[in-house]
Amino acid sequence: MSVELKNEEEAKKFFEKTVKVCSPKGLVLNHNQRKTVMKILKEAAEKAGRKFIEMDLSVIQEEKIGTTIFEDEVPGWLKNAFENEKGGYVVYLREFHFASDRVKNDAMNLMIDKGVGDKKFPPDTFVVLGVMDVDDMPSALSNVHTAKFYRTR
Repeated sequence: MSVELKNEEEAKKFFEKTVKVCSPKGLVLNHNQRKTVMKILKEAAEKAGRKFIEMDLSVIQEEKIGTTIFEDEVPGWLKNAFENEKGGYVVYLREFHFASDRVKNDAMNLMIDKGVGDKKFPPDTFVVLGVMDVDDMPSALSNVHTAKFYRTR
């Protein structure tokens, strides 16, 4: 599925519905509206009774997004999404463009696997990977739904 969102109102309606039914489980969002996207996702999570987790991928340490070879555990910033299943979560991974290649790879694996290592996200968890139009790596994610939301001038 690929969706093109033309304005803020359309994006708001799309995310309110998508977060509420939690289908699909994850989405790659191509956008150029950082503050607007953050606001829309927070509001959609709140309206659906879900908690909101956001992570700036540009500042995260390489071993703190996925599992490491030696440890099969969920990173601390994501633990609540796995341990506190009641109500669900919206997880927003932002600043993909500025992240290291290892973090980008781990973020894409998180989208593909719908979890970390062998631990799958609880049923009411919706993950959004925010990317810029110049990011070509996520285009390799053929089994992940996408949306585009660009400000036009």
